[in-house]
Amino acid sequence: MSVIDEPVCWYAMRAYKNEMRAEEAVRAIPSLECFVAKRYELRTYHGKRMRKLVPLVPSLVFVRGRKSEIQFLKQRYQFFQYIGTSAVGEKFRPLTVPDQQMADFVKVAGEYEADVQYLSPSEAALIKGTRVKVLGGIFDGVEGVLLYDKAKNSSKVVVSLPESLGSISTAEISPDLLEVIE
Repeated sequence: MSVIDEPVCWYAMRAYKNEMRAEEAVRAIPSLECFVAKRYELRTYHGKRMRKLVPLVPSLVFVRGRKSEIQFLKQRYQFFQYIGTSAVGEKFRPLTVPDQQMADFVKVAGEYEADVQYLSPSEAALIKGTRVKVLGGIFDGVEGVLLYDKAKNSSKVVVSLPESLGSISTAEISPDLLEVIE
């Protein structure tokens, strides 16, 4: 298979404590795309409180490109590692995320000003709800699972990534903006 015939995919990768450096490295290669989920946090530096953009999910980086291009990136920057799956007796396979699922994830996790929160796979596994689509607002078109928080009397939509990557939930969404997907 030639490089041109290789499919372009979103690969889930780890860049332990190097998320921002990883993002810079990927952006320096025009044929690759990168996404790192971030949020604003108040941090204290030299006695001053500052608002800083930090990774939402530690070490998690998504890179879109051909596998051969990503292999080059991995050779050049040792902190890049594939997240993957391998069943007993099977060869390791890097985990890829379908374009539409990644687009929904980016739409939710890319809203740095919104109140989004990361849910680990174990937390997301506890959530059982209705599949919904958001109709309007900043999350228009996002599909996910409805999460209702009785204590806060609010609705949120959870967008999940494949296998062991976890999920992310939106800020509070008005029920009249949700459509049930069957």
